[in-house]
Amino acid sequence: MEEVGYRDRIADALGDLKVLPDELICAILENLTCRDIARLACVSSVMFIFCNEEPLWMTLCLKNAGGQLQYKGSWKKTALSIEHEGIVCEDCCSKPLQFDGFQSLFLYRRLYRCHTTLSGFSFDDGNVARENNISLEEFSTKYDGQKPVLLSGLADSWQARNTWTVDQLSQKYGDMAFRISQRSSRKITMKFKDYVSYMGLQHDEDPLYVFDDKFGEAAPSLLNDYSVPHLFQEDLFDVLDRDQRPPFRWLIVGPERSGASWHVDPALTSAWNTLLCGRKRMAAWEEICPTLIFGERKCHWGADAFAAYVDGINGTLVGSFLWDESYGVACECLWALYPPGRVPLGVTVHVNEEDGDVHIETPTSLQWWLDFYPLLADEDKPIECTQLPGETIFVPSGWWHCVLNLETTVAVTQNFVNSKNFEFVCLDMAPGYRHKGVCRAGLLALDGDGIESAQNGKFCSEDDLSHSEMTRKDKRLKICESMKDPSRELAINGASRSCNLWMQDFSYDINFLSMFLDEDRDHYNSIWSSSSCIGQRELREWLSKLWVGKPGMRELLWKGACIALNVSKWSDCVNQICALHNLPSPTEDEQLPVGTGSNPVFLIADYAIKIFVEGGPEASLHSLGAELEFYNTLSKVNSPLKDHLPDLFASGIISFQDESYTIAPWDGKRLPDVFPDLIQGKSMEDDFPYGVWSKKYFDYKNVGVAPYKPFNSENVKNTWPYIVTKRCRGKIFAHLRDELSPDEMLNLASFLGEQLQRLHLLPLPSLKGSMLSDIKEEVCSPSVNACEKIVADVPDIPTEWDIFIRILAKKKKDVMSRLFKWGDPIPSSLREKVHQYLPCDLAVLLRGENDMPKNWKSSSWIHTDIMDDNIHMVPCYNSFNLSANGHADGLHCQSANVSNCNGDKSAWHPSHILDFSNLSIGDPLFDLIPIHLDVFRGDSHLLKRFLKSYKLPFLGGISQRQIANRECKLERLSFRAMCYCILHDEDVLGAIFSLWKELRTAGSWEEVEETVWGELNNYEGFS
Repeated sequence: MEEVGYRDRIADALGDLKVLPDELICAILENLTCRDIARLACVSSVMFIFCNEEPLWMTLCLKNAGGQLQYKGSWKKTALSIEHEGIVCEDCCSKPLQFDGFQSLFLYRRLYRCHTTLSGFSFDDGNVARENNISLEEFSTKYDGQKPVLLSGLADSWQARNTWTVDQLSQKYGDMAFRISQRSSRKITMKFKDYVSYMGLQHDEDPLYVFDDKFGEAAPSLLNDYSVPHLFQEDLFDVLDRDQRPPFRWLIVGPERSGASWHVDPALTSAWNTLLCGRKRMAAWEEICPTLIFGERKCHWGADAFAAYVDGINGTLVGSFLWDESYGVACECLWALYPPGRVPLGVTVHVNEEDGDVHIETPTSLQWWLDFYPLLADEDKPIECTQLPGETIFVPSGWWHCVLNLETTVAVTQNFVNSKNFEFVCLDMAPGYRHKGVCRAGLLALDGDGIESAQNGKFCSEDDLSHSEMTRKDKRLKICESMKDPSRELAINGASRSCNLWMQDFSYDINFLSMFLDEDRDHYNSIWSSSSCIGQRELREWLSKLWVGKPGMRELLWKGACIALNVSKWSDCVNQICALHNLPSPTEDEQLPVGTGSNPVFLIADYAIKIFVEGGPEASLHSLGAELEFYNTLSKVNSPLKDHLPDLFASGIISFQDESYTIAPWDGKRLPDVFPDLIQGKSMEDDFPYGVWSKKYFDYKNVGVAPYKPFNSENVKNTWPYIVTKRCRGKIFAHLRDELSPDEMLNLASFLGEQLQRLHLLPLPSLKGSMLSDIKEEVCSPSVNACEKIVADVPDIPTEWDIFIRILAKKKKDVMSRLFKWGDPIPSSLREKVHQYLPCDLAVLLRGENDMPKNWKSSSWIHTDIMDDNIHMVPCYNSFNLSANGHADGLHCQSANVSNCNGDKSAWHPSHILDFSNLSIGDPLFDLIPIHLDVFRGDSHLLKRFLKSYKLPFLGGISQRQIANRECKLERLSFRAMCYCILHDEDVLGAIFSLWKELRTAGSWEEVEETVWGELNNYEGFS
């Protein structure tokens, strides 16, 4: 049949969807399932084309893939093989299908990028400085912390220069799995031989490449093939243990067209990258990019082109259409770089204003070079260079860079922190968001008055950063709004604006950037950015280790600690506390807070000073008030538990207002007269108005079960309670874990069982007076019960259990959003089943399956936070006597000192439990969660030893005889413990699926329950 003429089939084929641009249709398809895509492909010929694009199937595959991946020759086959495991997917039709009447510049550009070869690219040496065999002094003076440089001679003696070829690596490590870069949150690995096969078969615009930060652990022999060049030996992260420090070294293997898109290295670290090998290939560059995009050939797709596309072209069409092969100059790896704050054209920076997370949207490296680079005026072009095998490029802190591999390459790279970038790394980990955006996007991170304030050297207020088109949650710092305009005027204007703002007053200077820190930031009480390379606790431990281990750097370390922790504020508070209580002033060694807890703790001589900041002023008052009431209870009943708590020396409240300090002692009872604004309707008839019952009521209101009105007085903005205790000698368990023998661990488990028994047997203060009436009135309020009805009506339930259950019920209501927020490694299949697993009425956890009234067990004190950094241990010697139960006498061990004792060291023995600021009232079973998961690391033998020493029943009103009924989940202790894990404030499930990796494929919560908590079902309560 003869062709009658051009026929546009888009209107008939897409219907109402014809108004959508092609890129939006493709983006929508990426959110569908493989099954939906297969059905949609049958709708029309045009939809068939959209649904059979390899980039679409690559995205679908990487979303669903997890663990080890094997490429099946096409992404569609690979995705379907994952969807239907074990089924070999074959092409359903070998005859090519032909379509006319459809054209798409978007699809053609993407097709071109997928199938083009880069053998025609050739560039000059670029404008990055080159140095050969440079000295450390010259490098430090001219380049470190200032500008990039290409270095030769650093890798000449490496064995990797000869052995790190694709063929040799495949021969030696072919069956070893390496991590692969990809665009999903899942961790994907490929056997190296499978990856080599993928490289030979793929036609991807942005090919996967090996980017493995664990290669040294997986194949230690690779570390012997190279050494860190002498210019980069200083690395301040090396004081951390290997499992604590952030990823810092990577093996990189990538094919032609692969590479790293525009980014700034994590935590504003610096980096060096050495290219080790690549095949020599000779070709000349023909100026075809502008012709392809803007020239006469507009890439309308006719029948022949689509026939070739649908049949799966192998580059022949593109090759014959575009390239005129010839010989020229060889090159390997193409780099483009911009100085800090200069956002490249086409890149969008998202700054989450809630937690400071910075996310980059960027075109692929190849797309940027083809579609954006030709638009740039000479003054807007990046710094460029080509890197040859054996050369090392240095990228300073904060510099934007992207890399394009012009052929198959192998490289090694490391990031590091040294004296030149240390303050910038600390700045990047400081809480807040404004400074993070400014570090990466310069003054583009500010708007309107914010820019003017920055130019005048004034700090920007919150209101200065408002923007009519941007939400407060996520500010998008956009350089290019659209790619639709053929002339790209908008994009070019965006690049010019970026350049102008960058050239005005932006300075990558620590003093300038520190202007944008939040003056009221509180490292201990701020949301932690998920983009930070280490956690809050690891940051504090890192700075503390540097302070102790590198005394010659303390001036620099102090500056960094002031930026990251605002440590000068806490240091001033400590000086005031020491002066009030006649304590010695902190020495230079004692200037930084210690430990990894949620409140700043300083060790001064024989004392430990803790300043309560977690949760804000009201939560802090409740934390100290509950702890002081707890100490008071211990003294009243003369519990032996007090021998295993640090001795209380002093407590009080300190406030900084109007550039001066106010400080007064506080025993947890009547508040000092100098702090009248702290009292918000508190009755002085209560012995401890901010004690444990008040704290429980505060938690009840704080989770949103009941209306909550926080402190609103500006006078409490910088007000912090504090406590001073006697300092425990020895070490915390977190620093000893790897040194302890199995017997020492069993001894620790027995100790914890004994002390938890003593804790849970302590009498609770009576719930009376105004507190009792307030709680009963709130719980019985019609507004609370009628709003959401999250708790079933239970007759005769004690008030304390009513609060406990209502808090759990609120967390259950929000459980899906919390599990989604935590994400991996919690399996998505289990997230979907969580409501089926949890009981509808959480009261049954404490009263059993029978709805008849029970004799409710009394609630008890619970610590809630006995983790590895809240257990203190001391070395005991043969000359010391042990108590009858095998534990070292706490009084003797507390004073034990290695340098002052005779005799051989016998063992480390637990002596104290620390940090009772998280005290609460509830089910004692809650205390097993941090002990089993954090201290015991899931060891069932240690849990069994703990239970043998604990000896108390855990089952509310359920008879011990009912324990034999294992079929009823409500009668299983393991079920109750698992429910508490799911409903916990912290990401307990993340810890579970990290400890038991095999549970990531679990089919049910019952399977997780049995694995983690099964030992509880053998517990009989009383021995």
